[in-house]
Amino acid sequence: MNMKNDVNKGGAPDMAAIAADLADDPTMADAYRAHVGATRIISDLVAARVRAGLSQRDLAKKLGVAPSTISRFEDRPDADLELGLLVRYAEAVGLATTLILDDGRQTDAAYIKSCVCTIQRLLKRLTDITRKYPDDADLCDGIAKFQAEVLLNFLVKYRESADIPRVFDFMPHLQNNSEDMPKMRREPVKA
Repeated sequence: MNMKNDVNKGGAPDMAAIAADLADDPTMADAYRAHVGATRIISDLVAARVRAGLSQRDLAKKLGVAPSTISRFEDRPDADLELGLLVRYAEAVGLATTLILDDGRQTDAAYIKSCVCTIQRLLKRLTDITRKYPDDADLCDGIAKFQAEVLLNFLVKYRESADIPRVFDFMPHLQNNSEDMPKMRREPVKA
């Protein structure tokens, strides 16, 4: 077994390579990667269950199902998950569930509006945290900095893709001040 080479570019263990080494079968790496790719949602759900301090039995009791139901659910690939149980499971472990159905008929404008509303709702949740803990300066400053970075990144990306002079045609109150607007940085700020 050659464990010293079983690290990825970030220095973390390359679990696929380790699986191949342990099985003494190079094809096991691809099989492991395929399994991980097919179980991303369930992996996130199980991690949230563990973070919430719930065993499968605890979660089953909370949901009013048999423990074997949770065991079978967690053993499925994402493509076979039942939506109703997925939503109930997610809520029980403290996760929100968002489902987007898109048949291609929704206009880009409608989709963008939907995304903006989602982002606004999430940013408001962060603001609510600052109201809950107003004396925690580090938390409040961190959230304010993050929100500013989100706005800056949006503006930078918007500037790269939009016809800025034409936008001002629709915002006459900014037209006269457009020259006074600060120049936006070209590179997004890392969160």
